[in-house]
Amino acid sequence: MKLLLLILLSNLGMTVLQAQVSYSLGRTVKGKNVSYYCPKESTLTVTVRNTKNIDTLQTMYFENGEIVPDDWELSGQLGFEQKELVQTLKNALTMEEWELWKSKKVLFQILVVADKTGNTLEIEFMFLKTDPVFSKIDPDRLFLLETNLKKLLKLQVGEGDRRIKHLKYIVPINNKDVRNA
Repeated sequence: MKLLLLILLSNLGMTVLQAQVSYSLGRTVKGKNVSYYCPKESTLTVTVRNTKNIDTLQTMYFENGEIVPDDWELSGQLGFEQKELVQTLKNALTMEEWELWKSKKVLFQILVVADKTGNTLEIEFMFLKTDPVFSKIDPDRLFLLETNLKKLLKLQVGEGDRRIKHLKYIVPINNKDVRNA
């Protein structure tokens, strides 16, 4: 009987360990409907992208295939308010997760790939390795957030940028944004 109980507890422990999400360099984390890959990791941060993302380069290209110069600054304007972005993040989390996230140092960036009309095609997330919420978030919940962000994140493309095939920009979220929500 003790042996049977020990086996059951061991199996339960292994199931719990396997259920924990861990985003780390080179690792793919699979959900029921989506998988996320971690292509970059620094001492402090981790970057996570949907495995179905196609444009995974930082380089931007003009439609004629030439590389957009590194010092090129996009001339468009964001087509959303920061408070809308923060509310979308808040809606993706439980109240307990939100309060925990608010109480910690927040370093969170959304790397956006948009088409030349300003619609978001792909998103990558960058957050602290020690982030108490996003470093452990279930891939399917992260995908729901990604889906909602793609609807929100729009860029009003400047005239000079319309020749670029995929526009790339970063949307940061900081402690002030989160605490004021």
